[in-house]
Amino acid sequence: MTLLGQVRERLDRLWLEDDSARGYAGMLRACSELEAIVAETGPEAACSLAREHDEAMDAIAEALGTTEEVACVRLLYYEHLNWR
Repeated sequence: MTLLGQVRERLDRLWLEDDSARGYAGMLRACSELEAIVAETGPEAACSLAREHDEAMDAIAEALGTTEEVACVRLLYYEHLNWR
């Protein structure tokens, strides 16, 4: 199982907490941490990927497991995630 699969499994277990407020709070704490990870790593990864593979969108799409159009949108989203 991948690391992200393990995270998802742990989050799924929080639904089963006897104390639902504690389970939901745990989910929100995890979501907050995941958002921080995305904000820190997403823009840099997207910019580097776009810069290094500027003309190979088909290869990027394949690596992301999606279409070229969706890959392009995802790169743009992450490249500009922290812009205000």
